[in-house]
Amino acid sequence: MKKFNLRKIVLTGLFSMVLLSGFLTPGVTAQVWTYNGADTEKIPNHSVYPSEWYIYNTTGVVDKFYIIEISHGNVSDPGLGDSNCVWGNLFYQDVNTGELQFIDSELFSSWNNSIGYHGNGFMAPVGNDGKISQQILDDVKDFVGSEMTPGSFEYNQSYLSTYSFTYWNETSDDSYLHYNFTSDGIITKITWYYTSNLFIPNSTLVSRPVQLPPVFSFNTVDGNLDINSADIKFNVSIIEVDNNNDGTTDTDYQYRILIGSTWTNWTTLTGLIDYDLRGIPSGVHQITLEVKNMYGTTQEQITIQYTPPPTTEGIPGYSTMLITGFLALSASIIMVCYYKKSRYRK
Repeated sequence: MKKFNLRKIVLTGLFSMVLLSGFLTPGVTAQVWTYNGADTEKIPNHSVYPSEWYIYNTTGVVDKFYIIEISHGNVSDPGLGDSNCVWGNLFYQDVNTGELQFIDSELFSSWNNSIGYHGNGFMAPVGNDGKISQQILDDVKDFVGSEMTPGSFEYNQSYLSTYSFTYWNETSDDSYLHYNFTSDGIITKITWYYTSNLFIPNSTLVSRPVQLPPVFSFNTVDGNLDINSADIKFNVSIIEVDNNNDGTTDTDYQYRILIGSTWTNWTTLTGLIDYDLRGIPSGVHQITLEVKNMYGTTQEQITIQYTPPPTTEGIPGYSTMLITGFLALSASIIMVCYYKKSRYRK
């Protein structure tokens, strides 16, 4: 008979638990931010949204624009640890035909407050207030200087007042590199100068997304605000705009309505809105309409005088209580007459 080996059993059990834990522990999918119509979310630690286009004029590129398209954001590891990242596509666009020529897909920006910045310098991260901080500006400067132009310059300086930084030489030559951002992290200008005659194009922002909430008005279809029907239709007029700068007019909107104290659910906006007033008492009512796109929500109101249509139940002009009393009296008279007739026959 084999000897009972407690140590071997315990070790085997522990090994099995470790091996199985990888299969038993549910996997966690990293958050990904993509275009989702009116529900699109801004990519964390940045001022950009998926689907936005940024257009740059680049020297030396004849009859073409340089375009950055924000494709998505996610949490990924660009080298030192997990960070909030912005990914996108690079294009040339022909000025005359509008034709796009795909160049590359790449990581534009990555930020973790503890790890710092990774990216190509075309955009900078932002803090909780939506602005570039001195720490962020210095991290972008240091990364661009170390990764893109290693050992090329003698001096560097960042300027938070102008959201810019500069690298330059004074003794060896007059080469310099200058980056300028908006306060919310979009590159407005990149200027390179090398005395070695190395061709480095300069880029300047031409157009950026306007990022505006909807601008709209609404009214009843016929403009009449004295309503005596339970079915009402609203016509919504939205000022056309290409918010994300992709070359097409926005169409992704959602709406909800408030009459009294209860909002309807968010619903895709169409040209005409049907609303049922049944259950709403007679009187003056304020109707609030909210419309949202991926950049925000706008609210407008109109006031109506509502008179419910007459009910088809019962006899018109009489209350339910009066009708009930009349029927009860009629039934009583009939019963009395029937009782008298029964006694007479006996």
